[in-house]
Amino acid sequence: LRAGVLAIVVSYLADTRMVLTKRESRQSVVKVLVDRSLSMTVPGLEYSRPEDRLRAARILFAEPALDALSPGQEAAVRRATRYDMARSIVKGDQMSLVRSLAATHTIETYAFADGVRSVEGGEGDWPPPEVRLTRIGDDVRRALQTEGGALLAGIVVLTDGQSNAGEDPLAVARFAGPESRRVPLYLVPLGSPDEPRDLEVRALYANPVALVGGDPVPVRTVVRSSGYAGETIEVILRAGDAEVSRREVVLRDDPAGQDLAFTYTPDAVGNIVLTVSIPEREGELLTDNNERSTTLRAVEEKIRVLYIEGPPRWDYRRLKNMFLRSAEVMDSSCLLLTADASWRQEGTLPITALPEDFDGLYASYDVIVFGDVDPNHPILSAQHLGDIARFVQEGGGLCVISGPFYTPSAYANTPLADLLPVRIADGRFDDAGAQESFRVAPTDRGIAHPILALLDGPEENRRMWGDLESLRWFYPSQGLKPLAAALAVHPFRKDHNQAPYPLVALHQHGRGSVLYLAIDETYRWGKGFPERSHLHPFNRFWGQAIRFLATEKMLGGRTNVVLSSDKSQYAVGEEAFFTARAIDPSVGARLPRALILTVRRPDQIDVAVPLERREGEEAVWQGILPVAQRGSYRSTLPPETAAPGETPAHIEFEAEAFTVELQSPRLNRDLLESMASLSDGRVVEWEDLGTIARLLEERVEVTPSRSTVSWMSMPLGWILLFVAVIVEWVGRKLLQLL
Repeated sequence: LRAGVLAIVVSYLADTRMVLTKRESRQSVVKVLVDRSLSMTVPGLEYSRPEDRLRAARILFAEPALDALSPGQEAAVRRATRYDMARSIVKGDQMSLVRSLAATHTIETYAFADGVRSVEGGEGDWPPPEVRLTRIGDDVRRALQTEGGALLAGIVVLTDGQSNAGEDPLAVARFAGPESRRVPLYLVPLGSPDEPRDLEVRALYANPVALVGGDPVPVRTVVRSSGYAGETIEVILRAGDAEVSRREVVLRDDPAGQDLAFTYTPDAVGNIVLTVSIPEREGELLTDNNERSTTLRAVEEKIRVLYIEGPPRWDYRRLKNMFLRSAEVMDSSCLLLTADASWRQEGTLPITALPEDFDGLYASYDVIVFGDVDPNHPILSAQHLGDIARFVQEGGGLCVISGPFYTPSAYANTPLADLLPVRIADGRFDDAGAQESFRVAPTDRGIAHPILALLDGPEENRRMWGDLESLRWFYPSQGLKPLAAALAVHPFRKDHNQAPYPLVALHQHGRGSVLYLAIDETYRWGKGFPERSHLHPFNRFWGQAIRFLATEKMLGGRTNVVLSSDKSQYAVGEEAFFTARAIDPSVGARLPRALILTVRRPDQIDVAVPLERREGEEAVWQGILPVAQRGSYRSTLPPETAAPGETPAHIEFEAEAFTVELQSPRLNRDLLESMASLSDGRVVEWEDLGTIARLLEERVEVTPSRSTVSWMSMPLGWILLFVAVIVEWVGRKLLQLL
């Protein structure tokens, strides 16, 4: 005992220390992300099987033992959305995901789609599911960031997997995985992998100007269905409140939709709202997309056409006769430049020379048809070509018909070349386009365009074009210009880029449109048809082409500044980008730095949109408008941009009530499974939500901590010394030792 006491004293004198080890759990965090994008508003109609509805009801009503649904519960399940389901999973009274996880982790709940938003508290704290794009990758990456050094044990994501913007979710899942952040992702799928049932009028096309009592106006529409294949519906065309016609259609589940065609002839002057609609069907995802409208302006004034031609070729003879037969709706001036002085020029308004200046040209005509004309002819000067270019810039229509002598090859370095929708080679054409016979091949865009609408239905129209007489000559251009559209192409001849040669091409130049024909035998299209038949292909093609080209000038006035938008159709929530451009830069320099664009919304409220002058350019202004409502918008430049006595430029565009979120809102399970695999996580179904808590228990990090303590600073050391001294003293007394 004395030796023990001495050992303790020596250890004190030597400041002996001991190492203490203890184990403690590190604070961990689990983040729960709930998708609040628009696709999460899809209702429970997608739960087609009774067992699916029962599973959903157990979550929605927080009754895990529920084994049958009452009629009220059945109706509630059908009304409930994916977002309702997600909130019930997270915050439900009896089956709360948060409650099951909170026993071992700190829980942070967020709503996400275009950024993460903390959701704490009751029902009122949940933001509405209205975001029109989902950025799963961006928002999961944001959630991977932690504050205060807390361990992020895992991320639970409740979503339908519709990611349509932002960073690739798979790249973010890989970053979260075991080789980087070591944060598993647990994906809870919401929704059905099947397409929801829906009917939709996707598009409606009609020439915006029509003549009272004139030829029927083609009205084309596209109807899309999902989940109704094989069923028959009626598609109805109305003019105002009056029904014009209806057609029965057998539906196909075709993502591109089914093309339909109607015709309409206005019987009174004024603005007429044409509407195509589909009656609602039981089980539809949306019903506000079952109709679409456009405005048509019916006028009595005739279209005024100037036709300039070189030789009296067959197309000239047939075309000027068609103009004369259409005298009730069209005035024409046909100027044949190769005729001798004694020839009486033809048309309802004959002329012997071109208007002397631009003002005369613009005031006299709506459309110019330009044939195979010698650029050196004394009647046609450089000034006239410049006037034609300005005529188009300010809204006039132009049709250029190719020919074997001059057009377009002789105009490579003139203002006419700038107007064309195709590129042309410099130098005289060597007739290389004269090859074996062919039929023009309408493109998909051409079949849907009113200029090429020979018959009402798209299939019938395509067959009609395939049955027309073959042609024998075309001009091989150097390809389309940017933004130009080929309405018809050569069936087998291709250019140096292996693209079919465009035979009928169209584009917008300034406010006006330019139609280009690489052929000169359209007269052949009328063979075999009665001359006055409304189905006569030659007459129908040219009548529709002239009406289309005349539209802009008949709708609006002369302007010094043209207006355009980046698209003609937007989704609600997108931004419309406007550009105003002065035709003459000197006019632009006199206008203010900012122009105020007036935009009339679908609710008939005018909104002022500032257009700021683009830096470094005197003649260009640009601005942005957030598109907030579904329907038609009309945008008009301020009065100071128009010529004296004329109306300023305007454009119209449409806005949809839905976005890509609802175009294909089915559950994307493949994406969720890939994200889970890359992050070392798991896809967890509703009935297995308890799995998440069990898996995350293994993620609680327990860390040992060590510390060294001096014997002299420990009460235990002094107690041991005191006990040892007492025991030693008592022992000595009992044993009667010294």
